[in-house]
Amino acid sequence: MTNQPICHKPSNGETLRIAYDVTDPTDARFPGKDRVTPGIYGTAGAVFFATGAFSLARTVRLRRAVERGERLPLSKAQQKRREQTFKRYLDS
Repeated sequence: MTNQPICHKPSNGETLRIAYDVTDPTDARFPGKDRVTPGIYGTAGAVFFATGAFSLARTVRLRRAVERGERLPLSKAQQKRREQTFKRYLDS
């Protein structure tokens, strides 16, 4: 267990539950505070993992396209810009 600060200042007469190690009472914590932290870390880890997996898949796809001598695939925004530029070129 680790010492954890309280989120709010308790008012006079308020009852607080405290879990502590009977062999070392200075090692205390407030029950229920530990449940949020693993969820936050798990969610952040999942987001970072998904971002990394997406980046790796895109990198592999692009490298294979280069090895085959193909043109690199464009994003939707790049494709739209290219079409607009081509259209302006034809109209002029």
